Amino acid sequence: MILYSTMLDVNDTLTKEKFVELVIKWNQESQHEENVIPGLEWDGKTMNVKYESDECWLDIEEYRNGNTVAVRYEKVEDNGRIWNTDYVVNFNERKMLIQLDRSFEGEANDLDFTFSTPYFLTLLIDVMLT
Repeated sequence: MILYSTMLDVNDTLTKEKFVELVIKWNQESQHEENVIPGLEWDGKTMNVKYESDECWLDIEEYRNGNTVAVRYEKVEDNGRIWNTDYVVNFNERKMLIQLDRSFEGEANDLDFTFSTPYFLTLLIDVMLT
């Protein structure tokens, strides 16, 4: 179930490296400890990489032919809820897709509809304005 989706224009201050750094900052500075992937360190160069913990993972993929970087973060909760957050930037078109969705595994039946817009938007605004 898609909970949030938006397409944004981004300016040229957002480079591939800044984008990945921003995603990592979003994860590492999360107010929700269970969302943080411990020990996540990016070398500043490798674009195709996956980081994992017991509850969640973060996958970064660069598609050079399309000049695009895509990130998927997934967290599986004990109650069977699966949260996916996608960030995709096409650097040719200077467009960013942000999408948050939730699905369920097994016998999960928790239909709590509460969520908030991704904190990543706040970080993105800060980068775009500096």
